[in-house]
Amino acid sequence: MENKNQITLHKEFFNSDAVQKNLNQILDSPKKVKSFTTALMQIISGTDLKNADPKTVYASAVTAAVLDLEPNPIFGRCYFLPFKNKQGTVNVQFILGYKGLIELAIRSNKYEQINTVAIYENQFIEWNFLTETLQAKSIEGKGEVVGYYAMFKTKEGFTKADFWSKEKVEKHAIRHSKQQFQGKLSGVWKTDFDSMACKTVLRSILSKYGILSTQLQEAITSEVETAPNNEFQEVEVIDVTETSEVDFLKNKINLCENASDLAGLKLEVCENREIELITAYNLKCASLEVEKEYYVEI
Repeated sequence: MENKNQITLHKEFFNSDAVQKNLNQILDSPKKVKSFTTALMQIISGTDLKNADPKTVYASAVTAAVLDLEPNPIFGRCYFLPFKNKQGTVNVQFILGYKGLIELAIRSNKYEQINTVAIYENQFIEWNFLTETLQAKSIEGKGEVVGYYAMFKTKEGFTKADFWSKEKVEKHAIRHSKQQFQGKLSGVWKTDFDSMACKTVLRSILSKYGILSTQLQEAITSEVETAPNNEFQEVEVIDVTETSEVDFLKNKINLCENASDLAGLKLEVCENREIELITAYNLKCASLEVEKEYYVEI
């Protein structure tokens, strides 16, 4: 009975005049609004979203509507992830799926090629981070997934690619995901890890080196800062701003007190390959007067 009442609460909220008016302004079509609202209610009824405050679901729904992305998770365009804040309230975070990220990039008409895939152990040969080339066998993937590859080529001919090991993605997810509990993955990171991993690597190179349309910028920003519509300012905005990978590692480098501490970070610095990070690491090596073997070549 409790769930039924909660679903009724969501229906009444999303069918209210104020919400319908806002969705009409965004989607500019009564037919689209009806279809969007129906799809949203189906999602809410079949997931833990029913336990969230309707206003926080609305914040994520508005983001999906503005980006014109199908909210049903089975299509992999985007996800609405419920999580409890420190007060025990169930809030919702908008998460972009890799298919949604690719769709927005294609819409921008700036890319000639764009792709992201999981690489299995029987496919992987070598990743050369200097030339950003992946050597892999073009065969059906079998065994364990060892990493995730993403690349893009703009219509002007600029290319960028990256490969993250599965371990690197797991560390990133546990560090930043709002769905983590006691260092363990949950939510979509647990049920659809490969999809989220592919998105993470592609998002990394697009945000750093890609040509970002307004929609792409909004999508990437919305993953870490989901704000409510002006008419619903009473919705509590949960701070989900994430520290960048570079800043996080720089902080760890600053805390190093000896050669042993630096040795534990050298692999992560080498995998990241950011000049700023390598410089910070080598400066720390110099300040601690460690042996040359600890340094990372640029």
